[in-house]
Amino acid sequence: MKRLIGGIILSLLCVACANQQTEMQAELPVVSATSLTTVYPEKSVADRDLTFRDARLFYMHHTDTEFQEFPNYRSIAAWEARRDYLRKHVLVSAGLWPLPEKTPLTPNVFGRIEGPDYTIEKVALQTYPDFYLAGNLYRPKGKTGPFPAVLTPHGHWERGRIHDSALGSIPARSINFAKQGYVVLAYDMVGYGDTRQVPHSFASDSLSQFWGINLFGLQLWNSMRALDFLISLPDVDTSRIAITGASGGGTQTFALTAALGNKILKVSAPVNMISTVMQGGCLCENAPELRINTFNVELSAMMAPRPLLLISNTHDWTVNTPQREFPMIQSIYRLYNAEDHLDYAYFDYPHNYNKASREAVYKWFGKWMLNQEESGTLHEESFEPLVDADLLVFLKEAVTDREVTFEDLLADQYSLPSGAENMNEARLKQYMINTSRQRVEDDWPIDQASLQTFRNIYGTVYEHTLSVDQRGEIAGHREGQYRGAGFRATDLMISRVGKRDWIPAVYYEPNQKVRVADVVVSPGGKADLVEPDGVTPVELIRELLANGHAVLAIDAFKTGEHVLIEGAQTQRDEHFQYFTTFNKTDAQERVQDIITAARYLRADQMIPGVNVIGLKEAGLWAVMAGGSTGDVHKIAALEVEVPATDDQAMAIEFVPGLLRIGGINTAAALTAPTPLLINYSQSNQGNLNTAGIQKIYDIAGVSQAFQLRQNVLSGRDVVSWLEE
Repeated sequence: MKRLIGGIILSLLCVACANQQTEMQAELPVVSATSLTTVYPEKSVADRDLTFRDARLFYMHHTDTEFQEFPNYRSIAAWEARRDYLRKHVLVSAGLWPLPEKTPLTPNVFGRIEGPDYTIEKVALQTYPDFYLAGNLYRPKGKTGPFPAVLTPHGHWERGRIHDSALGSIPARSINFAKQGYVVLAYDMVGYGDTRQVPHSFASDSLSQFWGINLFGLQLWNSMRALDFLISLPDVDTSRIAITGASGGGTQTFALTAALGNKILKVSAPVNMISTVMQGGCLCENAPELRINTFNVELSAMMAPRPLLLISNTHDWTVNTPQREFPMIQSIYRLYNAEDHLDYAYFDYPHNYNKASREAVYKWFGKWMLNQEESGTLHEESFEPLVDADLLVFLKEAVTDREVTFEDLLADQYSLPSGAENMNEARLKQYMINTSRQRVEDDWPIDQASLQTFRNIYGTVYEHTLSVDQRGEIAGHREGQYRGAGFRATDLMISRVGKRDWIPAVYYEPNQKVRVADVVVSPGGKADLVEPDGVTPVELIRELLANGHAVLAIDAFKTGEHVLIEGAQTQRDEHFQYFTTFNKTDAQERVQDIITAARYLRADQMIPGVNVIGLKEAGLWAVMAGGSTGDVHKIAALEVEVPATDDQAMAIEFVPGLLRIGGINTAAALTAPTPLLINYSQSNQGNLNTAGIQKIYDIAGVSQAFQLRQNVLSGRDVVSWLEE
């Protein structure tokens, strides 16, 4: 409750700040890039008030952010384009695009229990080599298949998949589904039940994020492999497979439907989870980047037009489902003329998956999976209480004491299969890192065909990993102008219209016809690009101007003047729980600013081309920007100290998932055929795969477009390369 109240207060503060932001924007005249040559009254830099100019400095989304509006999709084509984007986005966020190799599951099904009209078996699957997912398989007895099937993730119940209480019982729904004629797989969340080789806090560190390793992704992969197992069973009708789970299991439910792209799963029922006011309170529900520019309601709508039932109640975050979430999702089903494929059930209970909720799901599944009428008589039947030892998978020996508890069994009788004891958290993460490295190496292009495949796969991953927005109008807000020897300089604020981001900049124009324009970025901002007098540009800028280059020097995110004034407060807190799930990192925002600045210059029809030049660590941002856009003429990274270790790279280019796809090397590779100069200042080239990058430029037929230079280059050297 305290966290929810805190989230509400934070949201109100952010709304207030946003209103002030909007008012401040209205005070400044907006001019287009094509009118930059107009003389504007000088305004002192000291007069600027940057307190609330950039919403990114004081506003952030979080799991309790209230999402007020649902996008208005006007056609099936528009929605399906978005749906396809979101499917890739979910998989990239989970660290599952490209998909890992599906190694043998080597299923072990044993320990059959005979009920009156159902059976229960123990199941162990290897979703990664020596990493086990455990569960129970419930089957109809005395009926002839093939049968429809149900996946049933359990959520954060204390006793996991064997939890049996009034508020939630996994055995109750599993047995009743089996009685009704379904094959059911109830499987563990990571760190619950038998699946405890790694804890439920798996991969909570930043370096794991950098490698695209996260608990959400591990659980999603387990769900995908559980589905593979279910489909492989000879008594399962693969055209009739459903999924249902509550709370965290509800997240697993909509995550799997989203990841599958509306394939395979016929019916879905996420219970007590889909909400506009709470997106998931656990690490397993909050992968980095997962909810940048989206939220659970939109992700759940990806089930359309297949049958979807929302279960909600009056005493948790689903309280507004009839008035809020249901109509939002209904707008998507309406596009397909399939509104009867969507419904909700609303109860006056606390957070649950109780008998009433289960019976609503039985009837919904019965209608679409068993061809029964919705008003059918699928009520829950009682069953003989189960014994924990009959359900747990990894026990040392048969347990004859029927009274021994779940907790005692795990403490005294739990024993992993041979080989599994060595696959702990550290080793599983290292396995994932090694396989990611090998995948990039195996996929690295060797000819034109493989180059195109590489671009299709890794370009897609890179698009979602960087989360760069290249749409919409860019505006320049002019703040002052002054003249120097051979140039005129204009102080600007650049922003994406409607986004409330602001980039302080100086636009230098030579006293001659502009032949080309350059975006120049430095770690210390545009102040790095002037002499101590604060007016005269440094030698690099002077050389560019002398050769007919216009120069746009920017303060990228949180550099230079792109800061709050002293005494101002910011709500942006990168240590806030699940920050990267909802917000871009500093590195992502800096890449965005570089691309925004380049787009601003390209709007001027009088400028024939735009280059990007980054100095020192900003050179790496420039290369990352080059991998995100093909609309710049040349890219130069000057005086770059290429990181030699993952920790060094994380300090400069922390983008969740970047290392999984090859880091700065893949960024450079995706830049081809755009000419790229990397001027490195150290005796070695860090972790830069120069031979691999050169190979890609060779294949692209532009071998000379990639150049490496050591030692500091003069401004004249840089100009010479730009004009080759």
